[in-house]
Amino acid sequence: MATHLVIYRPISRGGEDVLEGFLSAKDDGRLDEWTGIRSFAPGDICLFYFGQPLKAITGVGVVASKPWDEKGPFHWTTRKVQTFCDYRPVWVLNNPVELEEAARTAGLTSWYMGRPWRNTRKLDPEVAHGLLAQVIRRNPSLRKILTKMGLGPFPPTEPSRPKPDEPRFMEGMVREITTELRYRDPRLRIEAMHRYGMACTVCGFNFEQAYGDLGTGYIEIHHLRALSRRTKRGFRASVRDVAVVCSNCHRILHRRGTDPLPLDKIRRAVLKHRRERH
Repeated sequence: MATHLVIYRPISRGGEDVLEGFLSAKDDGRLDEWTGIRSFAPGDICLFYFGQPLKAITGVGVVASKPWDEKGPFHWTTRKVQTFCDYRPVWVLNNPVELEEAARTAGLTSWYMGRPWRNTRKLDPEVAHGLLAQVIRRNPSLRKILTKMGLGPFPPTEPSRPKPDEPRFMEGMVREITTELRYRDPRLRIEAMHRYGMACTVCGFNFEQAYGDLGTGYIEIHHLRALSRRTKRGFRASVRDVAVVCSNCHRILHRRGTDPLPLDKIRRAVLKHRRERH
């Protein structure tokens, strides 16, 4: 028994019909004459991922027939010949596993960053088990079913309580401290956003693109020369003295405390790491 990730990212006319056709399986628990690949075999497990608008693993199905080929044309693909098979049973998840959550499973990071189109990949057993465990954590009713199919054991859905011998740490006490704060003129931040835009200068992250309305208008301002190295009387700053950065890059830039790392050094590190991952 193999486990496959079936990726549908509708980009053409009719993509919505594909999604609606899949969601209809919730009523009768089956998909007849649905796309597959020649390497599918009866009994294989398929995890169905849909792109826009869901961006999530939306269902689990079992291959119920040997695959067969049919000639097109098909309105939802440019391929002349397409492979089909039946799936029974099919479970449409009440709580889909969102893309980023699924991608954190080992071996799927490059899949997430690559923004997949329409393909199928056979999963290593460890990766498959990790994804199925995420499905069960969000949809506990499937635990007994998938375990009976020999796909377990899976970790408990509820986090276990700390064991008596686990170290515990005191948190939440109220402490009173006295500190000095550097004044920041909010007009400099507004001027910097108008000049440099809302994307991080280092990594390109945009809060509005990631969080929608919650991220609108948010970006952080980084002083190229640390304020702690300035005189306490302050100085007249312009947009040339600052850069717009996301929260993560801002923390890394100040990792050495009062001696911030150069922007170019962090930018080169980000680009190098992205190239190595791909």
